[in-house]
Amino acid sequence: MKIIKADVLGMCFGVRDALTMIGDVERPRDVTIHGELVHNEQVLDDLQGRGFRMIGEKQRQALPITDTVLITAHGVSDRERQRLVHAGKQIIDTTCPLVARAHQSAQMLHQDGCHVLVIGKPGHVEVQGIVGDLERFDVIQTAEDVRTYPHAKLGIMCQTTTPVPDAQEIRALIEARNPHAEILFIDTICHPTKEHQKALDRLMDEVEALEKAPDKAPDKAKGKAR
Repeated sequence: MKIIKADVLGMCFGVRDALTMIGDVERPRDVTIHGELVHNEQVLDDLQGRGFRMIGEKQRQALPITDTVLITAHGVSDRERQRLVHAGKQIIDTTCPLVARAHQSAQMLHQDGCHVLVIGKPGHVEVQGIVGDLERFDVIQTAEDVRTYPHAKLGIMCQTTTPVPDAQEIRALIEARNPHAEILFIDTICHPTKEHQKALDRLMDEVEALEKAPDKAPDKAKGKAR
């Protein structure tokens, strides 16, 4: 059996930068990681072994007991950030700059009067952070979720790890089913995701089978461990 590896592997620069920042923390037991720093069990086990406190992504409503809170590469909404600051927490912010750009894009569309359509997974922590500051939005995960929207102006953007073909299909359906609306689109799929997906596509004609890495490491849908 011959094993062929993709020519683009590993974590994206946003996660690597976050791990570098967390490596500089002198007193891990005084810091709570607000969610999962990365969706990779080995990394999470290592952080826990170093003494970092962690809050599960579904338990983030409760305030951390430590004075210092680390925001993960997935980011949080401005409302959540303000909640932490108003509670007296010191923030270590490892938000990926490309996730921050996605937040800014959603806000731009919102301020431009659009009903914002976020292509992504409704329960994903990145998407929760993006929509947490919006008053008008829908999250669209699959083509089956697309409908006709009663809005004159629609703004489309994506979770940064959305597979490009999925985003293209959903965008085309939105446009087809909403001919009455002015539609704006901002491409917020990040470059590392696109490169991982292209690398996987290049392997398809060379292999007979694909093996998914264990735990929560990258798969075809995510494109990277984030």
